[in-house]
Amino acid sequence: MSIYEPYIDTSSLSPIIRDFYENTLDYRLYAEIRWSTWFKPFATIYRLVSSFVQQINLPLSSKRIEMTGDILNINKDLDGRMHPRAWIRNINKKVTFIALYSWHQTGNRTYMNIALPLPWSSMIGILELNQIDKDLQLSSKKQD
Repeated sequence: MSIYEPYIDTSSLSPIIRDFYENTLDYRLYAEIRWSTWFKPFATIYRLVSSFVQQINLPLSSKRIEMTGDILNINKDLDGRMHPRAWIRNINKKVTFIALYSWHQTGNRTYMNIALPLPWSSMIGILELNQIDKDLQLSSKKQD
């Protein structure tokens, strides 16, 4: 977390938040997925595609489920980013979500960047981290 200073003061950040980022695998992750009504007619096609690409392969049921997984180091020479890691999440031992995490600096600011591998492409998210009291705010919108 110290790479995000001075925008994050790790000494005053909630210890639970800091511990989650530094020891993610010590935590259990649960999800309750709720789909919009308009999407439900497309759900079967969605499931076929998402299970094939093993990305954002979320259940159609709204039942509470546990996501298990692992975090693996990635060779930075292959990825091209600083200290890349893959967080692979599973539901019932089937790959549900793969996110490749890293960070980059622009000026004096450090951003978290996440790549979701897709066939012949990636979906990229850039997150700015800001501290509000003891809480951590992650946003894809640049703050002033």
